Amino acid sequence: MDALPLTIDWATGLEPNATDAQALIPTRSPKLNWDILIYIMRMSHSYSQVQMMVTCRVLCYAGGPSHVSLDPIIKKVHSFCLFVLRDLDRRALSLKHLELSSFRESATNVNNIKTVYSLLSRVIRHAKNITSLAIVDVEDLLVHDPTESSLSLALASLEKLQEVRLQKAGESTQKTFATMKAPIETADILFDRDTYEFPEPDLALFFRHAYSTLRGLRLTALEGEFNFYTPQPFTQLQKLFLQSIGPEGGLSSLMKAFPNVTDFTWRDHREDGRSFARSVEADLETMRLEELHRTADCWPLLDSLDAAVTSCYVAGIQMRVRRWSLPSLRLNNASQFYELVNVLQPSCLRVRRMSADVFDELEAQELFPATQVKDLRVELSFFRGKRPIGEVMERLYNALRPMPLTSITLSFDHQVKSDWVFKRNRRDTYDPDTSSPEGTSTDDETGFYHAEDHSVPDPIYDYIVSMDVLACAKSLAETVPTLEHVFINLPWFECFKDDRKRSWRLQVARSADGTVDVEKMGERKSSRDFRRD
Repeated sequence: MDALPLTIDWATGLEPNATDAQALIPTRSPKLNWDILIYIMRMSHSYSQVQMMVTCRVLCYAGGPSHVSLDPIIKKVHSFCLFVLRDLDRRALSLKHLELSSFRESATNVNNIKTVYSLLSRVIRHAKNITSLAIVDVEDLLVHDPTESSLSLALASLEKLQEVRLQKAGESTQKTFATMKAPIETADILFDRDTYEFPEPDLALFFRHAYSTLRGLRLTALEGEFNFYTPQPFTQLQKLFLQSIGPEGGLSSLMKAFPNVTDFTWRDHREDGRSFARSVEADLETMRLEELHRTADCWPLLDSLDAAVTSCYVAGIQMRVRRWSLPSLRLNNASQFYELVNVLQPSCLRVRRMSADVFDELEAQELFPATQVKDLRVELSFFRGKRPIGEVMERLYNALRPMPLTSITLSFDHQVKSDWVFKRNRRDTYDPDTSSPEGTSTDDETGFYHAEDHSVPDPIYDYIVSMDVLACAKSLAETVPTLEHVFINLPWFECFKDDRKRSWRLQVARSADGTVDVEKMGERKSSRDFRRD
């Protein structure tokens, strides 16, 4: 279902039919104003609309157009504007949150589009208390304004705006917000340079009036890079999310533009490592040395870093990090990972997927250095790798030996061969003597399901299903003498549908004579000790 071009707490119906309905309004009014009652009806589902239409002639006449409208999107925007304009001073000032999207393609009459743009611009100019703005297809909405610039000027006039979410922004969007003087605190912007060709996004221009207020920023570019060179730094910004094709030249300009960032998430186009496949190791090392020199005095400390190994390595990221989360650890980036852990010195390390192939050639001591990591969370994937799973687990235990861990979360990822099967619900073949009474639930629902196929031998599946989880946790505790808590997640196999069989929360108990034992924790204690990021 397409998103509505405007979402708000209230609006009204279509003007011609609303006029017809007004003529039928009796002298004695209901507790709710008629225009509000009409709006509630029109924003309801069709079934509810029909029920309300049979209550009186007013709602019957007012609700009819909702069922025969040819251009429902633009008419809803039109009716919303008319509703606000009937009591402009009071209703416009009540608006706090506004969501829009392009409605150009929903209209068949150019004059209707121009009228709606004019009315919407007038409403926004008077809505002085809007603090949150979200626009889908914002560039399309601004570029095709038949009034030339009325909507752009109206948006730029918002002076209390604090939160902005823009999808598919372009050059017109950038020019509009460059003139805005609102104290924007958080922004989420997706630039679409693939559809709208324009120079690289200039953040200094886009947020020229938000240097002292911007605290959180999420930037996404479908094509091209960003321009991070600014005449003055954004000193208040602490949380930064970046997803783009660049910056190819590194992150030094970004770090200088946002010098006080504490939480940085970076989705780099190179994070899967394939973009570096044609680069020889010497070239990567040269790039890293150049970036290390540029970023030497930037970002001395991060509370949270979420970025890929190779991206961080080549970009010269070298600050201390309290929590580092990375998407994957494989054989081709294991040596870079080893060096980065030594440099970043995280106390909490999360590897969202560690491929079993890291143990194909590396020795156990070449994976995790002896750093200050206290909390380790790893998902072990067996999609790649030559060694048997039992040998992989032994090497994992030995790799963890030099780490002063106090807690570890170990998750297993393995895909079992499966086929689509059709299963019929017992209610579809109801028998009063054998079926469940009406109102009670049944175990099965009619439809297609994935059913595990174990006709082909699967040694990884057999190992996980038969694994003694308590013995595994005990081996971890014996290997790492500082370990206090173990959290183990098994795959979503059919035999592990019960969470009590799939998720294990264990506490390590050590006696004075050095004996190690593990025991399950209570639900309340485990939920407190293992809060997920």
